[in-house]
Amino acid sequence: MSEALRLTVPGYPEYIKIAKMAVGQIATMQGASIDTVQDVQTAVSEACRLITCHGHPCWSDCIDVSCHIEEGKLLINVADKDGSHSIEKDELHRCVECPQEGDMGIKLIEYIMDNVEITRANSGCRSIKITKILS
Repeated sequence: MSEALRLTVPGYPEYIKIAKMAVGQIATMQGASIDTVQDVQTAVSEACRLITCHGHPCWSDCIDVSCHIEEGKLLINVADKDGSHSIEKDELHRCVECPQEGDMGIKLIEYIMDNVEITRANSGCRSIKITKILS
């Protein structure tokens, strides 16, 4: 297994696009079709939203994204590095129906990816591992 990407960004929603585009580029470099690249980007975007926002009154301090290539599969891990959520949300970004939105995000990821595993450590840190078969 080779690590293709490790990226840590602040939990602000503006940084989600960086993670989404970076992992999409890794999929492109592996020869994935445009549809697969779009699925991967959508899943990473939703996973980042789930980690940084949903279920918390504040955004997480940082989002850790890693991506590995293994036997024709793209293995992605999106994690809340230390479980801290201290970045205040402004009025524009208040979640109205956060738990329901989060449930929809999980269903979307499960639909477009080949495998999804969501874990929560004792420290409160959450992790979403997603897999997409490329070949």
